[in-house]
Amino acid sequence: MAISNVEIIDFVGTPTVIVKRDDLPLDDLVEFMDESFTALGRAVEDGKFVPAGPGFSRYNSEFSTTVSLEVGFPVEVAFDGFLKVGDVTIFGSELPTGRTAITTYRGGYDGLSGAWSEFVDAVNERGYGIGTPTWESYDVAPLPGVKESDLVTGLAAPVLRS
Repeated sequence: MAISNVEIIDFVGTPTVIVKRDDLPLDDLVEFMDESFTALGRAVEDGKFVPAGPGFSRYNSEFSTTVSLEVGFPVEVAFDGFLKVGDVTIFGSELPTGRTAITTYRGGYDGLSGAWSEFVDAVNERGYGIGTPTWESYDVAPLPGVKESDLVTGLAAPVLRS
């Protein structure tokens, strides 16, 4: 099993600071995430906001040849307005309140697709359906010196009884 036990929780939601892109071609996903997290890191260094947890990606659509998503950080205080860091625009958003399924995946990003499939199957077996948006939190991110086998990614999705 690539994922930990699936839990169903009542998630209280959280404000976030994000970079958003609609209809991003999947071939551009890694470049978009690198550029976005670099700009977000600069905003943190400049004191524009303080992260309250690990970086995440929120998927506002299903994956096809494109995806609509937000990448960013949770924050304690809602971020109003926007700011520019180079060519990147940073906004406030949120991770939604409600009944949410969560799990943890350990391993490289090449295994995330299989982890998501396993997660969805486990949620369905409990009598729930997956809603949108879904999101990943990068609890142990790919930094210099971190082995791929040590990466930890949280998976989350709103759920409804089937």
